Amino acid sequence: ASNSSGGGDYYATQITILLSNRLLQPVVNKLWEKYPELKAKNFSYEQLRSQIRITQIEKGAIVEISYQDSDPERVKFVLDQLAAAYLEYTLKDQQIRNQQQLLFINQQLPAIGSRVDSLQQQLLTIQQTNNFFDPAVQGGSVNQSLNDIIKQKEEVAIEIQRYKIMAERFRQQLGSEESKAIALHNLSQSPQYSQLLARLNEIDMKLAQNNSRFTDDYALTRELKEEKERLLPLLRQQSAGILGESPGNGVTTTPKSLAPNDIRANAVNQLIEVNTRLVTLEKQQQMLRTYEVQKREQLDKISGVVAQYLDKQRQLNLATESLNRLLAAKQTLEIEASKRFIPWRLVSDPSLPTAPINRFWNDLFAAIIKALVAGGAAAALLETLDRRYHSVDQLSKDLGESVLGAIPYIPELKKRNWLGKAKKSLNATTFLESFSVLFSSIFFLSQRKNCRSFIVSSATSGDGKSTLSFFTALAAAKLGQKVLLIDGDRYFPQGKNWVNLGRAIGQDVADLPKEETGKENHAEGLAPVTLMENLDYFKTKDNAMNPDQLMSGEGLPLLLAKWQEIYSVIIIDTPPILGLSDARLIANQTDGILLVVRLEKTSRDNVSNALEAISLSNLNLIGVVANGLKRKLGAYDYYNYGYYNRYYQKKIEESL
Repeated sequence: ASNSSGGGDYYATQITILLSNRLLQPVVNKLWEKYPELKAKNFSYEQLRSQIRITQIEKGAIVEISYQDSDPERVKFVLDQLAAAYLEYTLKDQQIRNQQQLLFINQQLPAIGSRVDSLQQQLLTIQQTNNFFDPAVQGGSVNQSLNDIIKQKEEVAIEIQRYKIMAERFRQQLGSEESKAIALHNLSQSPQYSQLLARLNEIDMKLAQNNSRFTDDYALTRELKEEKERLLPLLRQQSAGILGESPGNGVTTTPKSLAPNDIRANAVNQLIEVNTRLVTLEKQQQMLRTYEVQKREQLDKISGVVAQYLDKQRQLNLATESLNRLLAAKQTLEIEASKRFIPWRLVSDPSLPTAPINRFWNDLFAAIIKALVAGGAAAALLETLDRRYHSVDQLSKDLGESVLGAIPYIPELKKRNWLGKAKKSLNATTFLESFSVLFSSIFFLSQRKNCRSFIVSSATSGDGKSTLSFFTALAAAKLGQKVLLIDGDRYFPQGKNWVNLGRAIGQDVADLPKEETGKENHAEGLAPVTLMENLDYFKTKDNAMNPDQLMSGEGLPLLLAKWQEIYSVIIIDTPPILGLSDARLIANQTDGILLVVRLEKTSRDNVSNALEAISLSNLNLIGVVANGLKRKLGAYDYYNYGYYNRYYQKKIEESL
């Protein structure tokens, strides 16, 4: 299989995972199904793992997987199953990495998308309710209409004032009251009145002529006077009808004054026109006032709507901009992820061996040759190429972090009951006391800042983090703390090893409950069990430790929130930090990380990469623990190891 990304540390971690129980146990189950005789012989994961060999070819991007067995067909079957399992694992691992990188964006996108949709609907509702497309344009139109009305009002007011001045001038020309002048004008324009008045004037002229020649008794004169008397009542009646006077009052105006006059008639006509225009202008002025009130009310209403609309539009623009930025960031991350990662693929198909392979002599010869070559080169380059930590002083100075404890190297640790049989031995006493010192440092640190729950992890596998987790939990329990020890490594569970370690130091440790399948089960993974006094143990189901459960806040995070109120200290053993996301996801639910560095083994580069990953994840580093401290002492080591040796040696001698 091959992959184009990842360095040596990446492949070292991946090879460890490829050999884990989580990936190999399904292959064992399929072997049991195809070859029942293997199940009858108790063929187990450990046997399968011992027969698999995974090597990185010349530090390149290719790993070689081989399997040894006496049956060639079984070799082919196992390799086929391993190829399928490993390719599926790498795809899922990449999916989890991508999900972790895109978690924040994917969490924000639905909320911002819903906000954009909501604001768009609110804007549409405002438009439909107020019957406009753009309220700003609508408001400008109403404001322009109001300005036009005000301008027209001013022009009409000026016209009214001008016509009033003209009317006053015409009244002065007529020399009488306006209504009287108009009535006299109307009287002079009456055809019947004009005819009667003309006849009356004609009679007066004839009477004047007759008076100079004849007496009043002259018949023609008498007839003219009688006709005049008949005309006068008719004139009074016509005058009274037009002037609005009583017929009995008589005509107060002489016929001559009522005769047509061009100047007066012109003045009266103009006065009538002016008055008519004034009435029209006053009605127009009143109408404009009504329109002005309406437009002002409409403008006040639309001003509030415009303010609301513009505020919603501003919010929509901001939300849309945020949505576009998130979508662009998501696309960028997806492109970068696709560039960085190329899924594993088969370089060559699993092949059926033609004959059994005995690698012993080949491997032995190759090992000898490699040892000779490496020995010669190492002698010259050891000082410059050795990237391991060799002392606590070196570790503390290089990292600039607090070294909370130094755990001595005990080669006999794997021997069952060695501590229990030699409780007063120098090694046993120093070893156990170093964990008491370590927890004391953590305890006093928690007085200044909260660190009641934390994970124990390392840069890579093999640094002793699981053993350190157990003995730190034991030391806390011995100091009277209520402790919960959680097995958080879904690839290599440590429950059985911890029971054996407890019994190795002479403790009465309870057995762990088991399911029929042989996997650990504690009340369906929901309740801790007691290992010994003040120390409880918990192992969740595998799916509760999956990254998708940890990222969604389900499974273990919910349990931790409840246990914070029950236990004084919660210690979680997790997989290594490099190459896997488990440790950082679990640490995000706790108060921090306790980082284990094994002296004489752990690479500085690996530790530096682990610290960088912790910093980028914004996690709290509680401190660093040096593991595997040997008798070659530095200044710091002298007090953390040599002092305890001399002190407890004296106590042992006194007790003998």
